[in-house]
Amino acid sequence: MPTVLQQEGFKIQIFVHDHEPPHVHARHERGLVVVNLAVAPGQAPSIRTVKHASADVQRTALRIVMEHNDFLVEQWGFIHG
Repeated sequence: MPTVLQQEGFKIQIFVHDHEPPHVHARHERGLVVVNLAVAPGQAPSIRTVKHASADVQRTALRIVMEHNDFLVEQWGFIHG
């Protein structure tokens, strides 16, 4: 699974053989947050799954994904065609 972004201790990854909807795995030493990407107008990224991540880690992961959503959607398209 390629790491497409690293920021604030997070590795933002997209699985090569993954399923819709477009999403990323935000891995941190303090947990994992899976975030659905915003792909439609007016839509915002949203947390889908959390494993062992505090509320603070979840907020930070969501903020990072929101800040880079367009880039991450582009990477999803590049990886998944």
